[in-house]
Amino acid sequence: MVLFESAAMGYLTGDETETFKFEDAFVAFKQGNTWLVAALYAAFMDLISFIFGALFVAAVGVISASFVPQAFGFNTTTAQIIALIIVGIVILALVGIAWIFVATGLAFIYLTYFDAKRKGQELHLMAGFSKSWNLMNGKRWDLIGLKLLTLIIAVVTFAIIAVVGALLWWIFASMLTWTVFAIVLEAVLAVLAVAISIFYTVWFAMANIKFYEEIK
Repeated sequence: MVLFESAAMGYLTGDETETFKFEDAFVAFKQGNTWLVAALYAAFMDLISFIFGALFVAAVGVISASFVPQAFGFNTTTAQIIALIIVGIVILALVGIAWIFVATGLAFIYLTYFDAKRKGQELHLMAGFSKSWNLMNGKRWDLIGLKLLTLIIAVVTFAIIAVVGALLWWIFASMLTWTVFAIVLEAVLAVLAVAISIFYTVWFAMANIKFYEEIK
């Protein structure tokens, strides 16, 4: 996580100077305690993700329990079952909305801290949180739109790869019984999928940084 954020910081610097070098990917380790701050931020975001994940699981548990109450030792009426389902759905919706609100608000805690630090500003440890939160005021829907667009692109791409893979297997393994040839084609397709995944990861990260540059 820290390496990924360091690479993002390096790209931000390189994009402004138009001279990105491989060593720029490790820029977080060259600016004092920036790498440590990035690690602490990552740990904090993991903790937040864990909390929201636990709430999500709890909400799903409430909904599941409402469908099979006897399995949990409950004797409930139809009205109580419906009430449990509604409560579970409401909790699920609230958790989802809260998570999106918090995640988008803190989307740039690393970059805002690093950006200010490299410009010589004196910052306290938690400065990235307030800077990112203020930066994202009124910009959350734009970021959500960007995330949805990249998600759709990725899903469609890998869905096409999956369909092509299934089709090739059906033609060469099932119909023509060229099993070995089909396995080779599937392996090539798997390598292609990995390469596309790496490309998308870099591309989406760059799009995220470009978005930050546009709104800062």
